[in-house]
Amino acid sequence: MTKKYLKYIGNVLTIISIIFITRRLVVMDIEYDKLLTIQNITWLIILTVVYAVHLLMIPFSWWRIIEIITRKKLPYCYVQKTFCKSNIMKYIPGNVFQYVGRNEIAIDYNFRHTDIAFSTVLDIVANILGVGVIALIGFFLGRETIFQKYEWTIEQKWIEYGMVVFVILILLLLIFRKHIQKIWHCYENIFSKKNFKKFAGCILWYVFFAIYTGTIYILILSKMMNISFDGISQICLIIGAYQLSWLFGFLLPGAPGGVGVREFILSILLGPYFDMNIIMFAIVIYRLINTIGDFLALTVADINYKKSSHLNTKI
Repeated sequence: MTKKYLKYIGNVLTIISIIFITRRLVVMDIEYDKLLTIQNITWLIILTVVYAVHLLMIPFSWWRIIEIITRKKLPYCYVQKTFCKSNIMKYIPGNVFQYVGRNEIAIDYNFRHTDIAFSTVLDIVANILGVGVIALIGFFLGRETIFQKYEWTIEQKWIEYGMVVFVILILLLLIFRKHIQKIWHCYENIFSKKNFKKFAGCILWYVFFAIYTGTIYILILSKMMNISFDGISQICLIIGAYQLSWLFGFLLPGAPGGVGVREFILSILLGPYFDMNIIMFAIVIYRLINTIGDFLALTVADINYKKSSHLNTKI
């Protein structure tokens, strides 16, 4: 009975998410006179499909991590559907439902909720590391553009901030060391050499998709905003800045989907080099692509799962 009610709650949250998606599309600040040209509409459709494909493929990491922790291999179509369903819950204010929703797997397969929650944590860690790698590489390869504009110097305050963050992390490790040890004993099998390689593969999976999504932003700028780039250095800088802005939007609490945070970070990082009106409008277009892509991916994932279940029933 409890399982039945939890499924009802999940369905209600999905409906609420769709309502918020619709509201977001209505209130989104889009200059349609600039967007609705044949070229832009064509690219909007192409990039929306490309983004939806990314959402259908990216659950592979979480799928592998669930296998590592539970030692059971679930049907990928099911994990994909659950991922896409919980993904649209990010539009509900609070920015937590998209991860809580993943625990539907624990209900359906009688796993421990702590196991699925931990798989989500590890998946998030893999995502952050993958995006962080591309952000660093992007800035390193874009250093030529940066140094052409002005010389960067490390201010004393940033060194002080870094030291404070380092001390806080050490204190947190000391305070929660017993909890960390408990988690280690529960899941020490995942740190075996074989499983560590699998987890490293998950990080590389997110590295690939960080490049993938960064390229979508580049295509928006070049194909829809008609920006031309002065060499690979500028392109790498934009991808690095975009991924860093996503990282801040993801980590900092605030509006759903990192609204506001990403724009602020991009304005700081790219302001000296590009017309910020174009950069900001490109972000708005990307959000439109994200929103429609999220719903499209959910629809396709649901169809894939139903087809897969139907075939298994026949067999």
